[in-house]
Amino acid sequence: MEKHLLFDFDGTLVDSLGIGLKAMNIVGRRKGYPRVNSEDLDDLLRKPIRERFRHYGVPMVKLPALALEFYREYKQCLQELRFFEGIPDMLHRLHEAGCRLTVVSSNDPEIIKNYMAHHNISLFHKIIGSNRIFGKDKIIRRYMRQEKLVPEQLIYVGDELRDIEACKRAGIPIIWVSYGFDHEELVKTAGPEFVAHSPAEVVSIINGLEHPLLK
Repeated sequence: MEKHLLFDFDGTLVDSLGIGLKAMNIVGRRKGYPRVNSEDLDDLLRKPIRERFRHYGVPMVKLPALALEFYREYKQCLQELRFFEGIPDMLHRLHEAGCRLTVVSSNDPEIIKNYMAHHNISLFHKIIGSNRIFGKDKIIRRYMRQEKLVPEQLIYVGDELRDIEACKRAGIPIIWVSYGFDHEELVKTAGPEFVAHSPAEVVSIINGLEHPLLK
């Protein structure tokens, strides 16, 4: 049975917290929202994402339009974007083991494609993006329909509470990575099936799973 691994991008493959904060504050200043300071991040990452926006007075209905502006600014900072240590090795090891790798992200797919091309990584079956903060479960279900898969054939790798919630709705397991954005205090009650503290641990979990994905 073919193995399909779905990856989040920001906070899972790349450490984009710094450039995300920079882009967020540029857009926020333009729109009149309060500045987000780096010293506020630890507290913010312990809150669900809706609470974060509510804290800064950002209406959820405006998020799609704000996301478009955010990623325009994000693109200007791509030279500062870095893989987390060990990510390229993880991707190559999983690809060589026969896993089919796909990115499912809220980021602009062109940003992700260009970043991967710049780093000479062409290991992905598909790169799927959306400017919606929520709704990854719909993207995952669409992917399963297009690829003619059942939930037991997929595992998602992500770093946020909303990733876990989307996987629960889609009926697929998730490996939550602790080195990303959301704090463990926030996600522990959501019940991710697996927890990895490094990219190497993601590989170890995949290799050791008693899961139909690996049969």
